[in-house]
Amino acid sequence: AYHEAGHALVSVFCEHADPLHKVTVIPRGKMLGGAMYFPEGEKVTTTRSEIIDRMVIACGGRCAEEMVFGEQNSGAAGDIRQVSHLARSLVMRLGMSEKLGFLEYSTTNEDMGYLGHLSRPEYSEKTACMIDEEVRKLVNEALAKARSILQEHREKLDLLANKLLERETLSGAEVYELLGLSVPEVLQNAKIAEDEKHSDTKSDAGAGEIPDKCEEDSAEPPDDHALTGGDIRVDDALQNEGDTRKMKPSQAETASKEETQPDSEA
Repeated sequence: AYHEAGHALVSVFCEHADPLHKVTVIPRGKMLGGAMYFPEGEKVTTTRSEIIDRMVIACGGRCAEEMVFGEQNSGAAGDIRQVSHLARSLVMRLGMSEKLGFLEYSTTNEDMGYLGHLSRPEYSEKTACMIDEEVRKLVNEALAKARSILQEHREKLDLLANKLLERETLSGAEVYELLGLSVPEVLQNAKIAEDEKHSDTKSDAGAGEIPDKCEEDSAEPPDDHALTGGDIRVDDALQNEGDTRKMKPSQAETASKEETQPDSEA
Protein backbone atom coordinates (compact mmCIF):
# COMPACT_ATOMS: atom_id res chain seq x y z
CA ALA A 1 0.00 0.00 0.00
CA TYR A 2 2.82 2.41 0.78
CA HIS A 3 4.44 1.68 -2.57
CA GLU A 4 1.32 2.63 -4.54
CA ALA A 5 0.56 5.51 -2.18
CA GLY A 6 4.06 6.80 -2.89
CA HIS A 7 3.45 6.81 -6.64
CA ALA A 8 0.06 8.48 -6.24
CA LEU A 9 1.16 11.11 -3.73
CA VAL A 10 4.21 12.14 -5.74
CA SER A 11 2.13 12.40 -8.92
CA VAL A 12 -0.39 14.87 -7.51
CA PHE A 13 2.43 17.20 -6.47
CA CYS A 14 4.32 17.02 -9.78
CA GLU A 15 3.44 20.09 -11.82
CA HIS A 16 3.83 18.46 -15.23
CA ALA A 17 2.21 15.09 -14.48
CA ASP A 18 -1.11 13.91 -15.91
CA PRO A 19 -3.95 13.75 -13.35
CA LEU A 20 -4.21 10.53 -11.35
CA HIS A 21 -7.11 8.40 -12.63
CA LYS A 22 -6.99 5.47 -10.21
CA VAL A 23 -4.73 3.73 -7.70
CA THR A 24 -5.21 0.16 -6.50
CA VAL A 25 -3.50 -2.50 -4.38
CA ILE A 26 -5.57 -5.35 -5.83
CA PRO A 27 -3.23 -7.94 -7.42
CA ARG A 28 -3.87 -8.70 -11.09
CA GLY A 29 -1.63 -11.23 -12.79
CA LYS A 30 1.97 -10.25 -12.08
CA MET A 31 0.80 -6.84 -10.90
CA LEU A 32 0.72 -6.28 -7.15
CA GLY A 33 -1.03 -2.95 -7.62
CA GLY A 34 -0.96 0.02 -9.91
CA ALA A 35 -1.52 3.73 -10.51
CA MET A 36 -3.14 4.96 -13.71
CA TYR A 37 -3.21 8.46 -15.16
CA PHE A 38 -5.70 10.45 -17.23
CA PRO A 39 -4.20 12.54 -20.09
CA GLU A 40 -5.41 16.13 -20.28
CA GLY A 41 -6.55 16.80 -23.83
CA GLU A 42 -4.87 15.90 -27.10
CA LYS A 43 -1.08 15.57 -26.99
CA VAL A 44 1.26 14.90 -29.88
CA THR A 45 4.55 15.76 -28.16
CA THR A 46 6.04 15.42 -24.70
CA THR A 47 8.19 18.05 -23.03
CA ARG A 48 11.37 17.43 -21.10
CA SER A 49 9.61 18.54 -17.89
CA GLU A 50 6.86 15.96 -18.43
CA ILE A 51 9.38 13.17 -18.97
CA ILE A 52 11.31 14.20 -15.86
CA ASP A 53 8.09 14.12 -13.82
CA ARG A 54 7.36 10.61 -15.11
CA MET A 55 10.72 9.60 -13.71
CA VAL A 56 9.99 11.28 -10.38
CA ILE A 57 6.62 9.50 -10.10
CA ALA A 58 8.22 6.14 -10.88
CA CYS A 59 10.71 6.75 -8.04
CA GLY A 60 7.89 7.44 -5.57
CA GLY A 61 7.15 3.81 -4.72
CA ARG A 62 10.68 2.80 -3.72
CA CYS A 63 11.26 6.08 -1.87
CA ALA A 64 8.05 5.67 0.14
CA GLU A 65 9.01 2.14 1.20
CA GLU A 66 12.50 3.25 2.24
CA MET A 67 11.06 6.14 4.25
CA VAL A 68 8.53 3.98 6.10
CA PHE A 69 10.29 0.63 6.48
CA GLY A 70 13.94 1.65 6.24
CA GLU A 71 14.76 -1.11 3.78
CA GLN A 72 14.64 -1.79 0.05
CA ASN A 73 12.90 -4.72 -1.63
CA SER A 74 12.59 -6.24 -5.10
CA GLY A 75 9.16 -4.77 -5.80
CA ALA A 76 10.55 -1.72 -7.59
CA ALA A 77 12.29 -3.62 -10.40
CA GLY A 78 9.83 -2.37 -13.02
CA ASP A 79 10.12 1.20 -11.76
CA ILE A 80 13.91 1.07 -11.93
CA ARG A 81 13.72 -0.25 -15.48
CA GLN A 82 11.34 2.54 -16.46
CA VAL A 83 13.37 5.34 -14.86
CA SER A 84 16.61 4.09 -16.41
CA HIS A 85 15.02 3.82 -19.85
CA LEU A 86 13.52 7.31 -19.70
CA ALA A 87 16.79 8.86 -18.54
CA ARG A 88 18.79 7.11 -21.26
CA SER A 89 16.23 8.14 -23.90
CA LEU A 90 16.49 11.78 -22.80
CA VAL A 91 20.24 11.70 -23.19
CA MET A 92 20.79 9.40 -26.17
CA ARG A 93 17.76 9.74 -28.43
CA LEU A 94 15.93 12.99 -27.74
CA GLY A 95 18.83 15.43 -27.50
CA MET A 96 17.59 16.78 -24.14
CA SER A 97 20.88 16.66 -22.26
CA GLU A 98 22.51 20.04 -21.64
CA LYS A 99 25.91 18.38 -21.41
CA LEU A 100 25.71 16.20 -24.55
CA GLY A 101 23.54 18.48 -26.62
CA PHE A 102 21.31 18.13 -29.67
CA LEU A 103 22.63 14.75 -30.84
CA GLU A 104 21.46 11.17 -31.08
CA TYR A 105 23.72 8.39 -29.87
CA SER A 106 22.84 4.98 -31.31
CA THR A 107 23.07 1.99 -29.01
CA THR A 108 24.67 -1.41 -29.56
CA ASN A 109 21.31 -3.12 -28.97
CA GLU A 110 19.92 -1.46 -32.10
CA ASP A 111 23.04 -1.57 -34.28
CA MET A 112 22.90 -5.23 -35.19
CA GLY A 113 25.63 -6.18 -37.59
CA TYR A 114 25.99 -9.06 -40.03
CA LEU A 115 24.28 -12.29 -38.87
CA GLY A 116 23.27 -10.70 -35.60
CA HIS A 117 26.73 -9.64 -34.47
CA LEU A 118 26.75 -6.39 -32.54
CA SER A 119 28.41 -3.49 -34.29
CA ARG A 120 30.43 -0.88 -32.45
CA PRO A 121 28.67 2.22 -31.10
CA GLU A 122 29.15 5.39 -33.11
CA TYR A 123 30.76 7.29 -30.26
CA SER A 124 33.96 7.16 -28.25
CA GLU A 125 34.61 5.57 -24.90
CA LYS A 126 34.88 9.04 -23.39
CA THR A 127 31.42 9.92 -24.71
CA ALA A 128 30.06 6.65 -23.31
CA CYS A 129 31.32 7.68 -19.86
CA MET A 130 29.68 11.09 -20.25
CA ILE A 131 26.39 9.40 -21.19
CA ASP A 132 26.53 7.19 -18.10
CA GLU A 133 27.28 10.18 -15.88
CA GLU A 134 24.40 12.18 -17.33
CA VAL A 135 21.95 9.28 -16.98
CA ARG A 136 23.01 8.73 -13.38
CA LYS A 137 22.62 12.45 -12.66
CA LEU A 138 19.05 12.51 -14.05
CA VAL A 139 18.04 9.45 -12.03
CA ASN A 140 19.56 10.83 -8.82
CA GLU A 141 17.76 14.14 -9.33
CA ALA A 142 14.45 12.29 -9.82
CA LEU A 143 15.04 10.29 -6.63
CA ALA A 144 15.87 13.45 -4.69
CA LYS A 145 12.70 15.20 -5.86
CA ALA A 146 10.51 12.19 -5.01
CA ARG A 147 12.03 11.97 -1.51
CA SER A 148 11.53 15.71 -0.99
CA ILE A 149 7.83 15.51 -1.89
CA LEU A 150 7.25 12.50 0.36
CA GLN A 151 9.08 14.06 3.31
CA GLU A 152 7.13 17.29 2.94
CA HIS A 153 3.82 15.41 2.87
CA ARG A 154 4.66 12.52 5.22
CA GLU A 155 1.30 12.61 7.03
CA LYS A 156 -0.57 12.53 3.73
CA LEU A 157 1.42 9.44 2.74
CA ASP A 158 0.22 7.59 5.86
CA LEU A 159 -3.34 8.80 5.29
CA LEU A 160 -3.38 7.60 1.69
CA ALA A 161 -1.74 4.23 2.45
CA ASN A 162 -4.21 3.50 5.26
CA LYS A 163 -7.15 4.41 3.04
CA LEU A 164 -5.81 2.08 0.33
CA LEU A 165 -5.56 -0.75 2.87
CA GLU A 166 -9.17 -0.08 3.83
CA ARG A 167 -10.66 0.43 0.36
CA GLU A 168 -8.10 -1.34 -1.90
CA THR A 169 -8.96 0.93 -4.85
CA LEU A 170 -9.37 4.72 -4.95
CA SER A 171 -10.36 6.89 -7.87
CA GLY A 172 -8.22 9.88 -8.70
CA ALA A 173 -10.97 12.24 -7.54
CA GLU A 174 -11.12 10.45 -4.17
CA VAL A 175 -7.35 10.80 -3.75
CA TYR A 176 -7.39 14.53 -4.49
CA GLU A 177 -10.30 15.07 -2.08
CA LEU A 178 -8.66 12.93 0.63
CA LEU A 179 -5.51 15.05 0.39
CA GLY A 180 -7.50 18.30 0.48
CA LEU A 181 -6.67 19.22 -3.12
CA SER A 182 -8.93 20.48 -5.87
CA VAL A 183 -10.01 17.80 -8.34
CA PRO A 184 -8.69 18.47 -11.89
CA GLU A 185 -11.38 19.47 -14.37
CA VAL A 186 -10.70 16.49 -16.63
CA LEU A 187 -11.53 14.11 -13.76
CA GLN A 188 -14.65 16.07 -12.84
CA ASN A 189 -15.89 15.86 -16.44
CA ALA A 190 -15.17 12.14 -16.59
CA LYS A 191 -17.10 11.57 -13.35
CA ILE A 192 -20.11 13.51 -14.65
CA ALA A 193 -20.10 11.56 -17.91
CA GLU A 194 -19.80 8.25 -16.03
CA ASP A 195 -22.71 9.14 -13.72
CA GLU A 196 -24.85 10.08 -16.72
CA LYS A 197 -23.98 6.80 -18.44
CA HIS A 198 -24.97 4.74 -15.39
CA SER A 199 -28.16 6.78 -14.97
CA ASP A 200 -29.15 6.12 -18.60
CA THR A 201 -28.35 2.42 -18.21
CA LYS A 202 -30.58 2.11 -15.14
CA SER A 203 -33.42 3.91 -16.92
CA ASP A 204 -33.18 1.56 -19.90
CA ALA A 205 -33.12 -1.49 -17.65
CA GLY A 206 -36.16 -0.22 -15.75
CA ALA A 207 -38.06 0.13 -19.03
CA GLY A 208 -37.46 -3.53 -19.85
CA GLU A 209 -34.61 -2.90 -22.24
CA ILE A 210 -31.37 -4.83 -22.04
CA PRO A 211 -28.50 -2.45 -21.27
CA ASP A 212 -25.23 -2.66 -23.12
CA LYS A 213 -23.02 -5.46 -21.87
CA CYS A 214 -19.95 -3.27 -21.96
CA GLU A 215 -20.01 -0.45 -19.44
CA GLU A 216 -16.85 1.43 -20.27
CA ASP A 217 -16.51 5.06 -19.36
CA SER A 218 -18.24 7.27 -21.91
CA ALA A 219 -15.64 10.00 -21.52
CA GLU A 220 -12.48 8.11 -22.33
CA PRO A 221 -9.22 10.02 -22.66
CA PRO A 222 -7.38 10.12 -25.98
CA ASP A 223 -4.91 7.39 -26.84
CA ASP A 224 -1.30 7.77 -25.81
CA HIS A 225 -0.34 9.60 -28.98
CA ALA A 226 2.98 9.35 -30.78
CA LEU A 227 5.39 11.92 -29.44
CA THR A 228 7.48 13.14 -32.32
CA GLY A 229 11.18 13.71 -32.00
CA GLY A 230 12.61 14.23 -35.46
CA ASP A 231 12.05 11.21 -37.66
CA ILE A 232 11.51 8.83 -34.76
CA ARG A 233 8.46 8.40 -32.59
CA VAL A 234 9.10 9.42 -29.04
CA ASP A 235 6.74 6.61 -28.03
CA ASP A 236 9.41 4.28 -29.37
CA ALA A 237 12.17 6.22 -27.66
CA LEU A 238 10.27 6.31 -24.39
CA GLN A 239 8.90 2.80 -24.64
CA ASN A 240 8.96 1.58 -21.05
CA GLU A 241 7.74 -1.25 -18.92
CA GLY A 242 6.47 0.65 -15.92
CA ASP A 243 2.92 1.50 -15.01
CA THR A 244 3.07 5.24 -15.22
CA ARG A 245 2.34 5.39 -18.93
CA LYS A 246 -0.82 7.22 -19.97
CA MET A 247 -3.64 4.88 -20.91
CA LYS A 248 -7.38 4.76 -21.21
CA PRO A 249 -9.21 3.86 -18.00
CA SER A 250 -10.66 0.78 -19.70
CA GLN A 251 -7.18 -0.28 -20.78
CA ALA A 252 -5.67 0.46 -17.40
CA GLU A 253 -7.87 -2.16 -15.73
CA THR A 254 -6.08 -4.98 -17.54
CA ALA A 255 -2.68 -3.48 -18.30
CA SER A 256 0.30 -5.22 -16.77
CA LYS A 257 2.42 -3.03 -14.57
CA GLU A 258 5.54 -4.21 -16.39
CA GLU A 259 4.09 -2.76 -19.58
CA THR A 260 3.59 2.19 -17.86
CA GLN A 261 2.17 6.46 -13.82
CA PRO A 262 1.69 3.63 -13.39
CA ASP A 263 4.21 1.05 -12.68
CA SER A 264 5.28 -0.62 -9.78
CA GLU A 265 5.39 -4.22 -8.74
CA ALA A 266 4.73 -3.86 -5.04
